[in-house]
Amino acid sequence: MAIKIWVDDKREAPEGFFHFDTVAETMFMLGALLSEESHKLKPVPILLDIDDDAGECAHDNGGYERIIQNLGHPWAEKFFARTPLLVHFHSKNSQTTKYMRTIVEATPWMEEVKGGWEYVEPKEAK
Repeated sequence: MAIKIWVDDKREAPEGFFHFDTVAETMFMLGALLSEESHKLKPVPILLDIDDDAGECAHDNGGYERIIQNLGHPWAEKFFARTPLLVHFHSKNSQTTKYMRTIVEATPWMEEVKGGWEYVEPKEAK
């Protein structure tokens, strides 16, 4: 069992994923999962499936790269000592994805999942 988090402003989340559009929502959820209280529970892997572009949701604490930057910060290490963090990028190979990938590769408590889950086509713009 794992906690699956889908971060995307256009694509619907696959079944079984929590879906967040903004950086603030995602960080709030991750903060709750990584709180001191949660460490009293059995550790559960976190699967973070993330897009490269926050689109119109970027007004809320910036683009999705902010999530990876925050999770790659040294303060996060103590929280991930017991909780595996797996990251999958479900977007095309943009500059932002490449930047986020360098953070994941340099961070011992994050691991990129290549191949990942089934790709979901973006919703049509309204």
